[in-house]
Amino acid sequence: MGRLMSNPFPGMNLWLEPHWHSVNASFLTYARDQISDQLPDDLAALTEEEINIETLRDDIFTRIRPDINIRQTSFEPKTWTGPVAGAGIDQEEGVVVMLDEPVHRCIQIVDGAGALITAIELLSPTNKRDSRARDAYRRKQVTYQEGGINLVEIDLISRGDPIFRADPLHFGQWCDTPYGVCVWRAREPDKALARPIHWRHKLPRIAIPLRPTDPDVYLDLQVALNLSYERGRYANLIDYSCPPFALPDEIMEWTDAVLKEKGLRAVT
Repeated sequence: MGRLMSNPFPGMNLWLEPHWHSVNASFLTYARDQISDQLPDDLAALTEEEINIETLRDDIFTRIRPDINIRQTSFEPKTWTGPVAGAGIDQEEGVVVMLDEPVHRCIQIVDGAGALITAIELLSPTNKRDSRARDAYRRKQVTYQEGGINLVEIDLISRGDPIFRADPLHFGQWCDTPYGVCVWRAREPDKALARPIHWRHKLPRIAIPLRPTDPDVYLDLQVALNLSYERGRYANLIDYSCPPFALPDEIMEWTDAVLKEKGLRAVT
C-alpha cells in the first residue's frame, strides 16, 4: 500500500476548495466520530440530509429538505440487438435522475426521541455564492433559531460572501480572515461566538453546545481536515504547481514557500 501523504499546510489547504463536495462528506464523518466519543449516553451524532424540527413558535412542525432532488423519469423498455448471446431479450434502461443541487449534509446531535439538540453546518461554495442557495440557508438559520436549536457554522471556503448567523463585521476584515466559525447557543439567543481563522493559522478546537444541563463537547477541526486529506488521497489529485484560484500576493508567497519546503514545488 502507498503511504498516505499529510496535509502540507498548518491549517486549511486552499487546494482542497475545488474538491469541496467530496471533502465535505469525509470531513463531517470524521467530525461526527470525534463528537460521538464525547456525548452523553442518551445523545447521538448523525450525518443527515434532512432535519425535522418542531419549532417553539405556534407548535409549527418544519421539515428542512435536502439540497438535492432525485426524480425518476419515464422510460421505455428497449430490445438489445447487439451480436451477443441472449439477443432479443428486453433490457430495461437505467433510471434517469435529474440532479438539482449537490447534496448538502450536516451533523445533527439528537436525543433518544429524535429531538434535535444541535446542528453543525459545514458551509459549501453554493451557500456563499448562489443566491437561491443563500436564501434557502438563511431560512434554515431562522428555523434553527425558532426551534431552539444550537447552531455551529464552520466556513472553510475562502471565496464568496459571508453568511454566518453572526454579523460578518465581528470577523474583522474578511479578506484577512477568509475562514471562520460561528457558534449560536439557543440558551443565549442574543449573542453568538464569532471566531475568525487566518490563512496561515491552525484550525481551532471548538466547543459544541448541547443541552443546558450538559457540558460542551469539543471538535478539533484540524484533525478532521487532515484525516480527510490523507485518507482521501488528495495529494494524488492536486497539482501544486499553480494556485487553485487568484490569491493575494502575500498568500501566494507564503504558500509557495510552504510547498517548496515540503518538496511539492520546485525550488528555482
